Amino acid sequence: MAFYLVIEEDAAKRLFRHLTPKKHQAYIVGLVNRMQEKLGHWLRGQLLLMLIVGLLTYVMLLVMGVEYPLVLGVFAGFAELVPYAGPIIAAIPAIVIAFVSSPVKAVIVALLYFGIQQLENTVLTPKIMQKSVGLNPVISLMVLLIGFHAAPLFGMPEFVGAILAIPVTTVLSVGLRDVVDYYDQKAR
Repeated sequence: MAFYLVIEEDAAKRLFRHLTPKKHQAYIVGLVNRMQEKLGHWLRGQLLLMLIVGLLTYVMLLVMGVEYPLVLGVFAGFAELVPYAGPIIAAIPAIVIAFVSSPVKAVIVALLYFGIQQLENTVLTPKIMQKSVGLNPVISLMVLLIGFHAAPLFGMPEFVGAILAIPVTTVLSVGLRDVVDYYDQKAR
C-alpha cells in the first residue's frame, strides 16, 4: 500500500480531492503530499535495510564457505520485508546447506543469522527509521511490537501487522503533527 501511494501520487490526490469540500482541498492535497513524502522516506529506509542485511548475510556466508552465498544473501535481503519471521525464514535454507557440509558449520551459520537479526532489530531498524521518517527508535520498536500483537485483532497475521506498523505510524505522525500545530497556532 505504501509503495503504491508513493508511486501513484496523482491518483491519491485526485481521490482525496473528490472526497473533500472545496475549501479544504488545498490543505488535504498538502497533507497527502507530506504523507507521501514520509512514505517515500520509509520505503528508501526499508530498501537500505534490505541491502545491509543482504550484504551482511552474503559476506558472512562467503567467509564461512557456505554454497550459494549470493542467492542466500539476496533472499535474506528480501526476507527483511517481513519483520521477525523473515530472518528466520531466510536462515533455514542457509542452515540446511551448511549442515550438508558440516553440522558445526550449520550451528555457526545459525548463530550468525541470529546475530544479524539482533543487530537489525535493535540497532539498524530503529536508527534507519529515525533518520528516514523521524520516528524515535523507541517508538519504532514499540509500534513494531504493537503491530505484531494487534494484527490478529483485525484478522491479519502477525507479520502483516509488523510490516504495516511503521508506515501507518509515519502517516499518523504527519496528521498528528498538523493537529498539534493547529492547536498551537490557535492558542497564540
